[in-house]
Amino acid sequence: MKSGWLLKPTISGLAIVRKSDLALEQLTLQFSGCFLARFSKPIVLPALRVPVKISLSTEFSTPCSVIDFPLSVGKAWGISETVITLDGEIQSIWLRPLNFIHKIARLLNLIPEEFMDISDTINDLLPVIDIGDALEILRGSNSIEIPETPPLFYCASYETINVPAGSYDAYKIVFPMDTGYYCYAPEAKNIVKIEGNVQQLIPYIENISMELLSINES
Repeated sequence: MKSGWLLKPTISGLAIVRKSDLALEQLTLQFSGCFLARFSKPIVLPALRVPVKISLSTEFSTPCSVIDFPLSVGKAWGISETVITLDGEIQSIWLRPLNFIHKIARLLNLIPEEFMDISDTINDLLPVIDIGDALEILRGSNSIEIPETPPLFYCASYETINVPAGSYDAYKIVFPMDTGYYCYAPEAKNIVKIEGNVQQLIPYIENISMELLSINES
């Protein structure tokens, strides 16, 4: 029997957004943390700490927009069909010794014939796992087709929002299941506030709270 926890995860990244409609064109994420695995059967073993770093980049065949212009109170919409292409890599200090042990096992013919296909896959992926290559090997493609979704966003109101950048009349757009909202201000031509209740979906991640700090007038 085994169980696991994720310790001190951090996520950072960069989003490239199309100016005309704020559609997401590209997203890069860097994740780091430590998985704590504990085994209790067949014998009790000390907890194993596995530090890991993941760099992930995504591109969208059709930019993904969370705003459907023109906006109006009561309007609802979903996300258009698109294809997401994934690339990046996974690193861990445990992957290099694992790769070394695996290569020794192959050299000494210690791997049973029925597991050689799995061994060949491991041999191709380690010691640094290329996410694009891994997806190509495991599922034949590093692209994922995302069908058009039913309405996910709902424009609930038009109200005054106060943020560090100023006071704006903005459309308040809510997420499903009360998981958050964002406010788009026509005057700023931008989203001026985001509140996301992420923890109810992903307990390891803190809730999101973002506000527009300033506007570059140049």
